[in-house]
Amino acid sequence: MPLTAAQREQVVRAAKEWMGTPYHHQARVKGAGADCAMFPLAVYQECGILPADFQPPEYSMQWHLHRSEEMYLETIAPFVTELFSEIPIPQSGRGTPAILNTSEVEDRSRVLPEHPRNDRDPSLRSGQGIQPADFVVFKFGRTFSHGAIVIAWPLIIHSYIPHGVTLADASIDGQLIGREYKVFSLRSPERSEGSL
Repeated sequence: MPLTAAQREQVVRAAKEWMGTPYHHQARVKGAGADCAMFPLAVYQECGILPADFQPPEYSMQWHLHRSEEMYLETIAPFVTELFSEIPIPQSGRGTPAILNTSEVEDRSRVLPEHPRNDRDPSLRSGQGIQPADFVVFKFGRTFSHGAIVIAWPLIIHSYIPHGVTLADASIDGQLIGREYKVFSLRSPERSEGSL
């Protein structure tokens, strides 16, 4: 079930409370330290969107540089629905689009089968279908490995070395611009029978 407007507001408010938290690998302590995986996890858990007892697998600081397995995407798969994949066209020379060969295009369009892409929806391409509290994962290194919470697309909050938890504009941020990314909507936890 999709998140309600109230849940989305709660996530955005909680994410903003983390602003200024220093970067610290595998940490998720507000005001003390968080990385780009644990910060969103802590926010979604604090808001009751993700199970409080969920623990992601261990990962090294530079796992995304040396492995091709999509560990981040596989870890979030049970909790999200993919809305959109953006594959920026690489630039060569003075802003001239690079020519991609067929195998590069096929490689770039692969996604996990459990998450059908909806990138043909024009409202998502323009950012209109991306909502506050949605989750975006950017490709760094060899895999999708950098998570952020959408505040008002393209504004996101993420934890980034050396800045820590900070607000960024994904459309102009020098560390994010031109990177491949995927946008997900989190699923609200199912209420058990008899609960309010």
